[in-house]
Amino acid sequence: MPYRKGKLEGSELTLAELQVLKLLAAGWTTAEIAEKLGKARPTVQMQSRFRLFRLGAVNMPHAVALAYGLGIINERDLHESAPPPPRRQWIPRGPEPRKTPLLPTV
Repeated sequence: MPYRKGKLEGSELTLAELQVLKLLAAGWTTAEIAEKLGKARPTVQMQSRFRLFRLGAVNMPHAVALAYGLGIINERDLHESAPPPPRRQWIPRGPEPRKTPLLPTV
């Protein structure tokens, strides 16, 4: 798909939109970004929509790819953004394994 020019140039992203873009590129979810920045989740989502419009992107991965291509973000930005907190881990549920066998061993 060819690059669709947005209404504004990518360099005109606001500081808040750029910060959200960097965190999204580092693997953070919208909820995690909102918690980290102390903003409401709808605020972060609105900044994401504005960023899509300004970059001329179709979706969030496309916006991140365009930002890399335009030089707005780079690998250094990803290293400066702390990795996201660990997501929910699977916890085994159910009875404890039996310590002694059910049938006698010969």
